[in-house]
Amino acid sequence: MGLISVISTTISTSPSLAFKSFIIFPTSVNTKGFVYVYKIIGTLFYLISKKYLKQHSLSLFMRIIDKEEFTLNKERIMKEIEKGAVFIHPTDTIYGLGCNALIPEAVKRIRKIKNRSDRPFSVIVPSKEWILSNTECSKADWLEKLPGPYTLVCKLKNKSAVAEETIPDINSLGMRIPKHWFSKISEKLNIPIVSTSANLIGGDFMTSLENLSQEIKSKVDFIIYEGEKSGKPSKVVDLTKEKVDILRP
Repeated sequence: MGLISVISTTISTSPSLAFKSFIIFPTSVNTKGFVYVYKIIGTLFYLISKKYLKQHSLSLFMRIIDKEEFTLNKERIMKEIEKGAVFIHPTDTIYGLGCNALIPEAVKRIRKIKNRSDRPFSVIVPSKEWILSNTECSKADWLEKLPGPYTLVCKLKNKSAVAEETIPDINSLGMRIPKHWFSKISEKLNIPIVSTSANLIGGDFMTSLENLSQEIKSKVDFIIYEGEKSGKPSKVVDLTKEKVDILRP
């Protein structure tokens, strides 16, 4: 059996054993050929394991970031968000799947991940002032409930407030300001951030890593994680008409 076949067979049956073999193998060759053989085996291992992980919907470089790490690397992570990273984030209710709502390609990635072609996404917004500047929201009593576990749906007056892909063919926008430290990211960047539930259509909402769909996990750039959530999705309130309508209690 050839070397490539041996490595391929080992990885397909036991990726961890293949990794150990890869580490041990170079010690058995002479010093002169060490670097050359090491590079060849390393490249083969990477390519074959990448194919294996893709077939099994796994991610070789999954990044799970806790609050402490986020704080230490805040500027770098915020820059990634600003440039269009797709990620999972905590809120005051459940975990959300998010991206910069101004970047069409990032929003399209989320639609593809969730298989959600045309339904609108809600967004976390920088402030109440942002809501007043970009939407027609005259219900001051509901605005006063923010920050909190509410999604307020208002008529949009600034068409460029979010990418068209965020609310396709719809003239209203669902907005959140969670009572949670993550809201400060939207405020600091002064951008709306898509915040849709981190689940496939019809699937369970993500409250911990244990019930996060493997399909979603393998397709996001990183996860900001702070442990299990015990909340429920936010209350959705339609403020586009004279009479307030509770769309989701």
